[in-house]
Amino acid sequence: EGELTETRDYNTYARAFDTGAARKWTQLREVVKPGRIVDVGCGVGSLLHEAANDPAFAESDLYGIEAARPLYDECVHRRGQGAFENPNTFFFQRTIGQGALFPPASVDTTLTVALCHELYSYLGEATLRGFMAATREHTVPGGVWVDLDVCGPEDGDRVVWMELHDQRDSWERFVADWIPEKVEYELREERYVETKLRWAMEWLSKKDYTDNWESEMHEAFCFWGYSDWERAAREAGFEVAPGSHGFANPWLVEHRFAPVATLRPAGERDAALPWPDTHLRLVARRPAA
Repeated sequence: EGELTETRDYNTYARAFDTGAARKWTQLREVVKPGRIVDVGCGVGSLLHEAANDPAFAESDLYGIEAARPLYDECVHRRGQGAFENPNTFFFQRTIGQGALFPPASVDTTLTVALCHELYSYLGEATLRGFMAATREHTVPGGVWVDLDVCGPEDGDRVVWMELHDQRDSWERFVADWIPEKVEYELREERYVETKLRWAMEWLSKKDYTDNWESEMHEAFCFWGYSDWERAAREAGFEVAPGSHGFANPWLVEHRFAPVATLRPAGERDAALPWPDTHLRLVARRPAA
C-alpha cells in the first residue's frame, strides 16, 4: 500500500501532524514561494490545511503527495468534508523517493516535513540523494525546496559522557532494540554512559516515542549534521538560501533532555556540554540561471 514501515501507529502519527501544523506553517510561510506548492509526504494534509486557509496563498495550487494509504485516504476524506479553504487543493498517492513526481521546472515550492530522514532510514542514502536531485529538477528556476527535519550534531562521532539522572532501563532497551547501527558504549560509575554524541542524541530524541517504538527503532535522526545537509543540497544542484539553519529545539531541551541527562566531555564530571542541533530548516533555491 505504499508505506515505508509496517509498524507505525497511524492514529498517533495523524494526531502529531495536526497538533504541530500551525507552528510548522509559521516556521515555513515566509520562505514559501506562491504558485504551485507541493507538500511531499503530506501525512493527513495538516500543513496544506494551514496553507489553504492563508489569504496570502489563495491563488496558489496546492498538491499533497502521500505514500501511505491510510494517510492518503484521510486527506481525501477531509477534502470531501470541505476542510480546505482553497478549492485548488489536490491529493495523490505516489511512491516517494523512486522517480520523478512532477514534470521538470513545474513546481514553485516543495515542502518536506519529517520526510527525508525516513527516506534515508528505510530506503538508504542513495534514495535520499536521488529524491533531492529529482526535487531540484521539478523546481522552477528561482523556486525553492524547504525542508524541516531532524538533524544530528556536527561532531557526532565525538565520544562523550552522558550522565543519566534516571531512565537507565530505557537506555538499555534502546541499545537492545536499535536496528540501524550497533551502539557501542561503556557504563562509567553506574550513571555515566560513555558513547558517541550522535548515539546519545538518538536515544534522547527517541526515548519518549513509546506509541511508535518499533517504528522509531528503524529510523535514524542523527546521520547528518547541519553542514552535511547543506552540502548534500548543493551537490543536488541547489543554492542554500538565507533563513537556513540548524537549531536545538528548546521545548525538547527543557522537557525531554535536561530532566533526564547531562552531556559532559568524556571523563569530566563537572563540565557540561551545550545541547547540539536537533532540527533544521533548510531553504534550498534552484538557481535562476
